Amino acid sequence: MLLILSDDTDNSTNHVIDWLNYFGINHIRINGSSKIILNDIVVSDEEVSWNITVHENINNDDHSVSSKNINSFWYRRGELSLTKPLTTPAQVSYANFRIAKEVNSCVFDNQLDVIHFLYYNLRHTKSIGSWYQNDTVKLINLQIAGQIGLSIPLTTIVTNKESLQDFFQKHKKCITKGIKYNGIYLKDVLSGGCNTVLITDELINKMETTFAPSLLQKYYDKLFELRVFYFDNKCYSSAIFSQQDEQTKIDFRNYNDEHPNRIVPYQLPLDVEKKLVKFMNEINMQSGSIDLIVTPELDYVFLEVNPVGQYSWISASCNFQLDKVIASYFKN
Repeated sequence: MLLILSDDTDNSTNHVIDWLNYFGINHIRINGSSKIILNDIVVSDEEVSWNITVHENINNDDHSVSSKNINSFWYRRGELSLTKPLTTPAQVSYANFRIAKEVNSCVFDNQLDVIHFLYYNLRHTKSIGSWYQNDTVKLINLQIAGQIGLSIPLTTIVTNKESLQDFFQKHKKCITKGIKYNGIYLKDVLSGGCNTVLITDELINKMETTFAPSLLQKYYDKLFELRVFYFDNKCYSSAIFSQQDEQTKIDFRNYNDEHPNRIVPYQLPLDVEKKLVKFMNEINMQSGSIDLIVTPELDYVFLEVNPVGQYSWISASCNFQLDKVIASYFKN
């Protein structure tokens, strides 16, 4: 059986499941919002096994999952989360809040080790992706890409206005974006990501004297952008003509829904593709979405890789049928 870990709103997972059903591949899906109860773990000379019960909030359904029935695993996104039977100060009559907090922390740490055990054993099956890959570090990836021979943007981390101004004055045009793949999300209140923003004098003037570590990169003019979906040592590359629209010129993720960017299949130069394959093998990432830019001088500049990036829109625009490709991986 194939075990899929995803989230409730990921349509790419839904599309792959359509193909799994077509191929007759037995599977079970766990979402990040699913409530998971650990039944038991056995570690001995003779066997290593675990059993959990998964409660789905969507259809209010329970189903049991045993490692003995799992022979493959697709980590799409999200995380396993055990139901936490934590204590509260009201339940600890003999202790104060600080002790209750320490008890909760101890229980959480123990359950975290259980989660690591489950991930460790799942990655020893035939698998795509890994929860551990979510900890990929953008700065380390840039360093490795540069060492392999890919062109990378000049990058610096600054923590004060003086350093920011120096970098800006030296390069005239630069951008800032998140150091990590993250954002802010409060259900029904606020959501936002760390997209690429062009640095301006006005923005600098608003800055405090010192601030949290912030990433700056020299801005490179683009002929077009590339999104490469990498899977199982193969690159599915597409060109995004974002420069023809002021809304998407700096970052194509500032989508223009009324006039979408033109996206077409693209054949990478063989040397660039080989370097991307080598890079992904070096960081031990089997699947991911890679962003590059092509400059007017035809230099291919590596920007970053997202291990759980969306790919359906690229697949649809370029007829890559990536959902079928992923499902086919589990046919044997």
